Amino acid sequence: MPFPTLCLVTNRTFNREMTLEDTIEYAIDGGIDMVQLREKELTRDELLRSADKLRSITSGRSKFLVNSNLEVAIKSGADGIHLPQNSTISVSDIRRSTPNHFLIGKSAHDQASATAAARDGVDYIILGTIFPTDSKPGVETGGTLRISEISANIDCPILAIGGINADNINSVISAGAYGAAISGAILSAKDPKKQAMLLRANCNVIM
Repeated sequence: MPFPTLCLVTNRTFNREMTLEDTIEYAIDGGIDMVQLREKELTRDELLRSADKLRSITSGRSKFLVNSNLEVAIKSGADGIHLPQNSTISVSDIRRSTPNHFLIGKSAHDQASATAAARDGVDYIILGTIFPTDSKPGVETGGTLRISEISANIDCPILAIGGINADNINSVISAGAYGAAISGAILSAKDPKKQAMLLRANCNVIM
């Protein structure tokens, strides 16, 4: 994973003026280097069709991961899988059934869950919720303090998530995040490429 990693987490409820596929094309052109397909309302077949399309778009240009569904990740030729915090799928079992380069990420929301994920051998952790976000209104946020405290105690790359945009992305990198996972800031933008470029430029300021 390059530093800093910018991961786009899909959400079809954003930007109805542009297809998800077109949005991702532009975002990758703007500097996104990882795409996570997270569409929990889709059926297995719908998810696989979407994964096949996104694999074609991302191939040779960015990493592509599928949220939760290992079967779809493998069948679509994805680069990895992202697991929710409460997932019961064994990381070691995934390792045994996938190629050596297959990425495994996991969500965490506190020190205990981040420590457990790191101990299980994941390649990265998505840590949230950092700032207030429209996708999870009212949820408790930890701010950059949560990043600095947890990153100091685990040896695993952390991607911060939750309300991250071009104005605050440098603060999460400065706090110890390896990168950021972003949805609304790009998916709701009229110009996803421009927004991705701005995010990339602003997180590179402090490198």
